[in-house]
Amino acid sequence: MNTNDAPSKIGHTDAEINNLTKLLFLLTVALSTALVLLKGATSNWYKYFIRFIVLFSYIIPINLRVNLDLSKIWYSICISKDDEIPDTVVRNTTIPEELGRISYLLSDKTGTLTQNEMVFKKLHLGTVSFGTESFPEVKEHLVNEYSNGAKAGTKVRKTLAYRVKESVRALAICHNVTPSGTEESTEEGEGEGEGEINPKEGVDRVVNK
Repeated sequence: MNTNDAPSKIGHTDAEINNLTKLLFLLTVALSTALVLLKGATSNWYKYFIRFIVLFSYIIPINLRVNLDLSKIWYSICISKDDEIPDTVVRNTTIPEELGRISYLLSDKTGTLTQNEMVFKKLHLGTVSFGTESFPEVKEHLVNEYSNGAKAGTKVRKTLAYRVKESVRALAICHNVTPSGTEESTEEGEGEGEGEINPKEGVDRVVNK
């Protein structure tokens, strides 16, 4: 087991401000040193050095840290009292500033964010892709393939319609889509296998969703 202490977490904004503060401090020291050298070496050079440090200290925005902390507290209060997200508890004041930096939201498929609902958005077959606006064309390919399907044991030329049919079939099986149809459609599909449901009904359900 890992017994090392967990490192303290810090937001990107805090880290950037810390680096900026260090840079400005080095700039202040460099300016003070340059002015002391220009004034000339004297026995009281350190007094002038301290004086220049105090004079140039306004370069470092000390009040920026205070304003940032107050802003974080205000953002946290606004999030906690937002009517659109009730019962929200803000446990960390570094969260509000990090929300604006989100570019990608990654989630597993447990349903926490997806609510166990997946929408068929795009079908890519290497050289051809179908989007939501071209789903009627996908449906047409599927209907034609299932209507004019080859018999068992015969070789089938892998046309675009055949590739679409196999892809949608694999997608439906892998995602546990259970097609269902009426008694009439069930009787029409009995020719391909005993108790098998008409594939057209399953195609309609997969594509239309």
